[in-house]
Amino acid sequence: MSWADTFGLAMTSLRRRSVRAALTALGVALGSGLLVALGTISSTADTNVINRLSHGGPVTAIKVAAAVPKPNQLDSDSFQSGDIHLLDDNSVAAIKRSPYVGSVVPVMASEALALPPRGDSFF
Repeated sequence: MSWADTFGLAMTSLRRRSVRAALTALGVALGSGLLVALGTISSTADTNVINRLSHGGPVTAIKVAAAVPKPNQLDSDSFQSGDIHLLDDNSVAAIKRSPYVGSVVPVMASEALALPPRGDSFF
């Protein structure tokens, strides 16, 4: 089959089913345009996130929860942490020495039980 035969067959098909050919061309154009738009939006979002992170602020803060992972979860997609363990002064100093850490603020937390006062004045 020569190129002329191929072109003639395509033109015959276009004349015979012109609406189908037009809808196909419209679908291809729409799909290509949406794919380009999605790529543009994605790259713009990446750029904006990186710009926000470089300015600092609460978005760049990372909270480290001191917990040991459960070793039997290697074959699972839903990881859960194990028991809490304490970060001592040596651990905090090691985190501070990291070249990618701007600051470290150790926070102490303790459990407390709050009971309402006795008497009928509040209820």
